[in-house]
Amino acid sequence: MTVDWEQLWEQPEAAPNGHPIELRHASEGDTPYGMSALRDEAALVATAPVGQRNDTLNRAWYRMGKVVAGGNLTFDTAHHTLADAARSAGLDQGEIDLVL
Repeated sequence: MTVDWEQLWEQPEAAPNGHPIELRHASEGDTPYGMSALRDEAALVATAPVGQRNDTLNRAWYRMGKVVAGGNLTFDTAHHTLADAARSAGLDQGEIDLVL
């Protein structure tokens, strides 16, 4: 079966702050389910309003941990994608490192 990752991985071109959202391509071991779940979580993180960004990132990381543990997503894909989404939302690296 051929998976059209580009179709599964459609995201907004930029977060509300205008920063581009950088998305990672799927790795060996990432399933369509895992990528779809990650796409949804990354969009939530990237568009989280000020005052809710850290909490949104924390919740997304928790949910993606379950997907990683279930074998549907690699740790690296989840980590890098959520970090990129958090940067797009305006979090600095120190804030991201506290969660991820």
